[in-house]
Amino acid sequence: MKISKASFFLVLCINAKNVPQNTTTEITTTKPTTALNSTDFADRIQLKEGFNFIAAREAYFNFDGKKNAVMNFKYALVKGVLYAFGGTPDYKQIFKYEGCKWEDWKLLPAKLQEDRGFGSSALTMPSGEEALICFDHLSLSTSCELFDCTKSEKLPFHSSFTHSTGGLGLYKNQPATVGCYENKHNKAEALFDFGWIALPDHPLEIRSHSLVGLDNGAMLLLGGYALNFPQQLIWKLDFYDDNKEHMWWPIGELKQKNYRATAFYDNRSIYFYGGVVAPYHNQRIDLDEDEKIKEVVLLSENSAKFRYPILFPFKTDDPCYDYYMNPRV
Repeated sequence: MKISKASFFLVLCINAKNVPQNTTTEITTTKPTTALNSTDFADRIQLKEGFNFIAAREAYFNFDGKKNAVMNFKYALVKGVLYAFGGTPDYKQIFKYEGCKWEDWKLLPAKLQEDRGFGSSALTMPSGEEALICFDHLSLSTSCELFDCTKSEKLPFHSSFTHSTGGLGLYKNQPATVGCYENKHNKAEALFDFGWIALPDHPLEIRSHSLVGLDNGAMLLLGGYALNFPQQLIWKLDFYDDNKEHMWWPIGELKQKNYRATAFYDNRSIYFYGGVVAPYHNQRIDLDEDEKIKEVVLLSENSAKFRYPILFPFKTDDPCYDYYMNPRV
């Protein structure tokens, strides 16, 4: 149940006018691959060409002997197993994915401690043994809880700000979040075993972005919504140069602006999938050995909006591989 310990680090805030500008990143693109054909809420799993991840739209889960609409849930891998948390119709519900077909979800007797719906976030903890689930849109929650495959326990401390649609990522191997949907703020915070601490304010009052923790401890923010428009920049939070100050600064751009997408980091590539801005291209951000942007690549184009789709890796020896390669409704 314990949040991993880390040594104290200096926290400084910055203003937008002080953000250093990136001038060296080279961005390239390639021709998109085949389109994903999904125009409704049919239950299906798709293998995306170009990377081995399963992508599934928020849709209907089969449980209690019938199809049930389950929207606005969040998900995380715990001990290598996929779980979904919250969403309609019961915002405390927890599902376990058991099988190959999209209806192979099991509704667990365990419940979340608080309602988690639109605006909530989930994150696999660095140990892989627990999932962190935080926040909510309707309640403006500032709470979090930890799920260990059998039960979910609420943490004893709260963030200083609510972070609905602010996401969760890892910064210096600690859970972190930034921004908010309702309150439209730019506050960032990180969670330690003793509670939340402030991180530098983001230059924008941003929301609905994707957060990715890098191996070197930095955290990237991709896309999002701010200034009444979808965003295209890729921001980095880290020590800037040798100043030993934590700062946000832009390091590149997506090929297409988007928000409410899912980002997944694997083997020096970030897969930025889904979103609500047409055309609905998936993108890949390739990093070099120093985890600096090498190129941004357009992948396939979806035929519909995919809000926070599920992405998780699998191998060719996975027992579900044939089904993933040839999905059936």
